[in-house]
Amino acid sequence: MASTASIARSALTAKDNLQERPFLAESQLQVMLDRRQAALSGTVLRLPDGRAFALQDAVRILGNARLETDPYGLCGVVVALRSMLRRGFSMDANQAALGRVLYDIEYGYLAQPLAPQP
Repeated sequence: MASTASIARSALTAKDNLQERPFLAESQLQVMLDRRQAALSGTVLRLPDGRAFALQDAVRILGNARLETDPYGLCGVVVALRSMLRRGFSMDANQAALGRVLYDIEYGYLAQPLAPQP
């Protein structure tokens, strides 16, 4: 079985650390929808200017909930939710745990731009 440290390091591989795609917090999305600045159809977010984005569930790791240090270097990282679960994180509404380390998190979405439709 992999150690907690190796699990955390693997969570930071290029394919899993998806920061090249914008992170949209759940609260930000809700404000956009309430103000009619966007429309959501399934997992596709459409903006009034015609741009569209495929949304994927994700988590932004805000910081270590118990310590001032970050033993795994995960603070500020945005990771797909599925990737975190596959690596053994346990999660609740506001926090994720990896081994004995507890992180404050923010749920949201990775927004992958879709090609414009003709």
